[in-house]
Amino acid sequence: MRLPILMVDEEIYRLLPALVIATVDKMAQLPWQGYAGMLFGRVRRRCARHGYWHPDLGRRIECTGKHPKKGALPGTKELEPVSRFRPPDLIIQDELHLISGALGTTVGLFESAVDELCTWETVQEDGTVVVTGPKIVASTATTKRAAQQVRGVFGRGLAIFPPQVLEVGDTFFSRQVPVTEKTPGRRYFGVCAHGVRMKSAEIRIAEILLLAGRTLFDEHGRDADPYMTLVGYFNATRELAGMRRFLDDDVTTRVRRNGHRRVRDAGALSDRLASTGMLTTQELTSRISSADITEVLKQLENSFDPELRTSARRAAIAAELRAAKNEKRAPVVPELDFERQPVDVVLATSMLQVGVDVSRFGLMMVTGQPKNTAEYIQASSHVGRDAARPGLVVTLYNWTRPRDLAHYEDFEHYHATFYRQVEALSVTPCSRRSLDRGTAAAFIAALRNAEEAHSANRAAYDVGMDSPAAERITERFLQRAFHGGGGERGQGYLAERLAVVKERWEQAKGTSARLGYQARSENKQQMAGLLQSAGNGAWTDLTVPMSMRETENEINLLVPGSISTLTQAPYGAPHGPQGHRSHHPTAIPRPATTTATNTEVPSDRADLPEPPPPRRLRAAQPPDVHRRRRLSRGPAELRRPGTGAGRLVLRQHRVGTPRRAPAPRSRPPHHPQPQRHATPARTVAGRPGHRPERAGRPRRRTDGALPGVAALHGLQHTGRSRHHLVDVRERPAPAAGPGPLLPHLLPVEAQEAARRHRPLPAGVHRRAPRRVPLPVVRSPRRTLR
Repeated sequence: MRLPILMVDEEIYRLLPALVIATVDKMAQLPWQGYAGMLFGRVRRRCARHGYWHPDLGRRIECTGKHPKKGALPGTKELEPVSRFRPPDLIIQDELHLISGALGTTVGLFESAVDELCTWETVQEDGTVVVTGPKIVASTATTKRAAQQVRGVFGRGLAIFPPQVLEVGDTFFSRQVPVTEKTPGRRYFGVCAHGVRMKSAEIRIAEILLLAGRTLFDEHGRDADPYMTLVGYFNATRELAGMRRFLDDDVTTRVRRNGHRRVRDAGALSDRLASTGMLTTQELTSRISSADITEVLKQLENSFDPELRTSARRAAIAAELRAAKNEKRAPVVPELDFERQPVDVVLATSMLQVGVDVSRFGLMMVTGQPKNTAEYIQASSHVGRDAARPGLVVTLYNWTRPRDLAHYEDFEHYHATFYRQVEALSVTPCSRRSLDRGTAAAFIAALRNAEEAHSANRAAYDVGMDSPAAERITERFLQRAFHGGGGERGQGYLAERLAVVKERWEQAKGTSARLGYQARSENKQQMAGLLQSAGNGAWTDLTVPMSMRETENEINLLVPGSISTLTQAPYGAPHGPQGHRSHHPTAIPRPATTTATNTEVPSDRADLPEPPPPRRLRAAQPPDVHRRRRLSRGPAELRRPGTGAGRLVLRQHRVGTPRRAPAPRSRPPHHPQPQRHATPARTVAGRPGHRPERAGRPRRRTDGALPGVAALHGLQHTGRSRHHLVDVRERPAPAAGPGPLLPHLLPVEAQEAARRHRPLPAGVHRRAPRRVPLPVVRSPRRTLR
């Protein structure tokens, strides 16, 4: 039997079926494709061979209405006139909880155009005209403040069906029953491994769940099939990709090793994998194509056969194969259907909430608490849907995240009151940012498809901004903005945006070429385009997205390979108080400090040799980065340019290794040797120790520092122990006057001029080249805290 189902867009527009199943993202094609309005009954002509006709669609499929006779197809001479259809009478919106946030806000704007196109007028017997719209039915299992959401998206009131009148546990669609052996329900299990890395906890839990599933399958056979496939749910694709790598490496290795060992030692768990076996893993993410998703869903329906997959049967088959090989005969084993290979692990993200209904799922591991409760309920409800096979959901909480810890501490009450914890959804179609990005798309979509004369691509020039259709749509948009949650403020700003769009439309008509909705050549005539696609330059007043998710442009961030490039000051930047250029991208006022003069250095520290030169230079970073940074064992130095108050120097030396005096370094003739000056020392947290500032290099003075760095300014390593820091904020200031420009602060213009052998700008010196040692990174044992 052949089902009358159409899958291609052009066929749907030509034949106009009675039922259309689509996503809300298809509404973004209304301003771009004129024949998309045919779904709302805007038809006037029909081709006997190709169906309903539109000028742009006829040009796309090369149909003019005149066709010669070909085989069983009769010839046609002209297009047939037809009456206009009624627009859709019923709109069903499934999974209403997904129409929220940025997507729901954009959908709310496009629904203004859809509401205009779905409205028709009927004349009563007494001559009055009644405006009628479609009935909208929305369904969801997790919602809160649904009246405000429906008002923002559809601009209508809300009536909940069926109302909860007699029993709170009976909602007509579902019924709450007590947990018994016949109705076991679904069990949630929370795990929070304090002090253990999250990846290690994921590996251990996945290992034990896979081995325990095999043990149940060996004992109970087909009844334990739901627990043979582990469903891993993740909040981000990045976390899922890391777990996929662990499944192919660490988890597989541990399942092999521990399965063999525990079977041999205690027999508590079954052996799941052979010595060379691998886990069959699939994904349900956006990283795979739509065609592959269909194949994955089919494979997930394959169950584990007890005649082939239990440990006893596998051992018997292996023994039969060895015996047949030794006896040189054909083995008597059941045939393996490799096309029906079951899946051991399936990894999924939010895609699991929609369109995935596999009844055999019974085991899930949720990594991290999902961002909202509705997502948690929708995802975890996909296991244990069969009452005969209850589901188990293991939620692994990240102990470094306060939100996960809060859910873990309130685990029992939170899961007992699931639907009470659902967060309210946010839909703001009348916000200023939303109107800036979506007003042009919604208005052009409504005005182009409202009249047949405005629908063709070349008709953009003929649309009048003061026509009755434009005035009617403008008034309808303003009324919807006022009653849809925007109030007078949203209505006023929408009126401004509509006026700007109309003005830009009229200005576009003044070009030499004829104005069309899209720039293309028709009948050997080049037309200018009114619409501008997103992503091709800056967002303008006539930029119209082709998808609901194109309201914000993507930004490509190019980071140079050299860190010194990030810290270079632009040519002509203002100088600091000592004549040096401030290389900080963002400068803040320098904190007030006090300095001391004529302070003598204690004799027990004065004879120490100068510390070795720095081996690695890094850009300034916030304090928390330095607290977590591991220091290398070898001599290393990390300098942070600070304010005039001081700088941060972190050093770590191998215990018991004597310091050596550094080799003398040559300086360019224009670099004056600064005078050594003494520095007082204070202690931090009662730790004694002090040392003079390193001589031989001028101290820089700048106008400010990066945000978040001021807390560490003025701390210097003492050299007495591995992690002693002292405050060197009170120190004598160097002699006034301009100082040399440090090598890594040489501006880009100066470097380019040096390469091209041009004279350098005034005040910029060319430094002598010197060899810079490569940075040495070793595995540390301690972390500066």
